[in-house]
Amino acid sequence: MSIELINADIVAAHLLQIPQKLRVAVETKAVREASQLVVGKFRENAPAETGALRRSLKFDVRKYRGGNIVVGLIGADKDYVGTVERNKKGKRTFKRTKTATGKVRRPSKYLHLVNLGTNHGVRAQHFKERTEKQVAEQVRQILANAVQEALR
Repeated sequence: MSIELINADIVAAHLLQIPQKLRVAVETKAVREASQLVVGKFRENAPAETGALRRSLKFDVRKYRGGNIVVGLIGADKDYVGTVERNKKGKRTFKRTKTATGKVRRPSKYLHLVNLGTNHGVRAQHFKERTEKQVAEQVRQILANAVQEALR
């Protein structure tokens, strides 16, 4: 997911006026706050057959190129693994286990299939795109507020 900033060149110019250490700290804080917002809304919009996909969604904030570029990564945790079983009422439930055997589920392997659909009967949900539209303005505001705070 990427969100386009309005007047990004002006925001970038203001950020470059700030000393590097402070700028990276401000960017990291803003990206972390925006990522938390996006993951929360992403979980709300994700379809839930067993709830495994929703619970596997997480974010990570990383720095690249010597700490100059701050990126928020959002997606399904590849280590979130388990099996799908039926409970006493017959409802399908997800049991998380590291040593899963049988009907193993890894939400990170099927996130894109649920979002975009398949030719074999899985209807496209487009919850990723819906989430992008819902949070775009809030993310822009978070980043703008971070820049304003840093410039004070």
